[in-house]
Amino acid sequence: MFVRLLENPFTILLLPVAIIFSIIIYKKPVIGIYISTFLIPFEDLTSLSSNLTIIKISLAYTFIVWIVKVIISHKRILINQVGFIILFCFWSILSLGWSYNLSRSIDYLSTFLQLILLLILVINLLRKKQNIEHVMMIFIIACFFAAIISLIQLAIGVEFSQSRASLFEGQNPNGFSRSLGIGLLLIAYFLFNYSSKKSILLFISGAFLLMAIIFAQSKGTIVSLIASLFFLLIFSKSHNKYLIIIMVIASSFGIYLIFPELMNNFVIPRISLLIYDPISSLTGRDLIWKIGYEMIKDNPIIGVGFGNFTAIYGFYSLQYRGWYAETDPHSVFVAIQAELGLIGSVIFVLFLFSIIRRSYSVNFSQFSQRIWVLSLLLYLFIGSISTSVHYSKYYWLAFGIIISFINLEEFCLSHVKVNRRKKNFVRKNVFEQIT
Repeated sequence: MFVRLLENPFTILLLPVAIIFSIIIYKKPVIGIYISTFLIPFEDLTSLSSNLTIIKISLAYTFIVWIVKVIISHKRILINQVGFIILFCFWSILSLGWSYNLSRSIDYLSTFLQLILLLILVINLLRKKQNIEHVMMIFIIACFFAAIISLIQLAIGVEFSQSRASLFEGQNPNGFSRSLGIGLLLIAYFLFNYSSKKSILLFISGAFLLMAIIFAQSKGTIVSLIASLFFLLIFSKSHNKYLIIIMVIASSFGIYLIFPELMNNFVIPRISLLIYDPISSLTGRDLIWKIGYEMIKDNPIIGVGFGNFTAIYGFYSLQYRGWYAETDPHSVFVAIQAELGLIGSVIFVLFLFSIIRRSYSVNFSQFSQRIWVLSLLLYLFIGSISTSVHYSKYYWLAFGIIISFINLEEFCLSHVKVNRRKKNFVRKNVFEQIT
């Protein structure tokens, strides 16, 4: 494998750049998170081999540097905030003992554990508001470039399957649009919390992201975004929320004027199914979930083993539909219940509930921040219903950003309380000396 990499001229050109960035990341590990964040929408384009991408190398090196620095400096690792997801990982590892297809379980588990390491890295390296907002802005920029590339390809007539926007042929438009949806909600954060000249640039970026999302024609993404943006617009007190309404209207009219044929022949008929024929809009997911339900009934408590839904689905399809077919569960919750049983589902739900509870209990410095955090959680939750997004880096990056914000607000609150105690102690001593 190493010899093949060296034979690739692209890899040889990257070596000097890799050495420079390795030195920079060693000096400041958070740069590794910045680089990896920018690469997330383009990961499939940075593949060096079948199982190796630049982002994986960046994250692995960043993690090694970070853990070495933690050991040397005796710095505390923040893991209590993700205790339930760590417990979920342990249960997933235990499921190897009854897994139907062990090799497939190991492959999926390896991918999933890498994503949890990304989550832990984000939480531990983004301890300052400045760092959190840098990551958010970097992801917005990456999504903007990805959206522009996909729209240019549509404009010059590059035809992908079903005329859906994506970066390249073979990329899943649903996953592509989900990542752009997170980018759009990150733009909403800056619009709602800051009033500056940058608002116009964010507005334009958001319009391009929205156009790419519409042309990706992912019904799940559109439903998730509508729910999240509606939540923001209803509960947020920021005057800038009207920019979101203008952005949606301008983008919708703009793309219809620029791409009328594409809109009339593909986009509108596909999206209109959400209203006129909701069952058809599931595009076969209802059948997958029905067969998945049979799998769940046979293995209700401990499931069939992590990552084994696809491997076993074929046999259930043969039994209930008459032909063999392997497919993705198209739902985080169906996948977890089928593969890890009731125990795995309870642990995962507790993880989600703990974040929601902390979002409500923490006194955010700005009310709009709490509303924004809850809207992003709503987007992730609804998206989890119809897509297996728990194997995606943008999914866990979003959770990392949310938890980092909560940690920051909790730290600020505790710091204020400590300062108040010190002031009260000093005042008490002064008063006692006077009297």
